[in-house]
Amino acid sequence: VLATLCLPLVLTPLPVCSAHAQDSLELEIRNLNSSGAIRCVVLLAHFFTQEAGTAAPDTSLSLKLERLPDGRGLTLRNVSGRAMLVENLVCGHGDDWSATRTEVPLDALRGEGATSALADCAGEAELRCQLSPGSE
Repeated sequence: VLATLCLPLVLTPLPVCSAHAQDSLELEIRNLNSSGAIRCVVLLAHFFTQEAGTAAPDTSLSLKLERLPDGRGLTLRNVSGRAMLVENLVCGHGDDWSATRTEVPLDALRGEGATSALADCAGEAELRCQLSPGSE
């Protein structure tokens, strides 16, 4: 009897994120340090990571993210094109990344709104990144 009751639930199709319209969001990460490069890594769902890149002093790197409907989160396409949920973005000094890494605050981008944002990262000894949402 229990199997009969649960069977319709199992056969019900689950919503697929890629089937829903997603807003694009361009995130620029600027390295305001003059002495060295910064390295940024995206932490994705299910313990995956993806290199965002390295920015030399006084340059930037760019990420194209997608916002899920109703502010449910941000995604980044992996190398095979699959949208992966972004849990965090961390940047640190390129020569000592693990000891100097810091979070780039993404919460303000998860809701509806901006189509672009700028994260300014600075600090010779201790890196700090400040996010400024851009245009809507």
